[in-house]
Amino acid sequence: MHLLPEETELSPEYLREDRLRNAFDWLHAQWDKDLYFDSSATNAINHPAYQIIIALGPSMIPLILDKVRNGENHWSKALSVLTGSQPSPKNRSNTKSLREFWLNWEEENQDKQ
Repeated sequence: MHLLPEETELSPEYLREDRLRNAFDWLHAQWDKDLYFDSSATNAINHPAYQIIIALGPSMIPLILDKVRNGENHWSKALSVLTGSQPSPKNRSNTKSLREFWLNWEEENQDKQ
């Protein structure tokens, strides 16, 4: 399985500006397509595209937060890895609490991004 278009090189030049969003969007589409009929959180966070998004580093945080803002689930693990922040157990209890936690984190850390 190819996770990036064959002509894609993950060089620093490639990952600048809109190409970063393009890489994220492409990986997200692969992840979404592969997991369309799979509701397992474990499969979602262990999927190669999800892992590549994490490996691309903190520059992914604003792109992931856009997805969280639009109601997507399964991003908490990636955000925890990338930010070093952990939702409290009470925030992990449901998706609405997780979403609120990460949007509050974004607001509190806006100047650091």
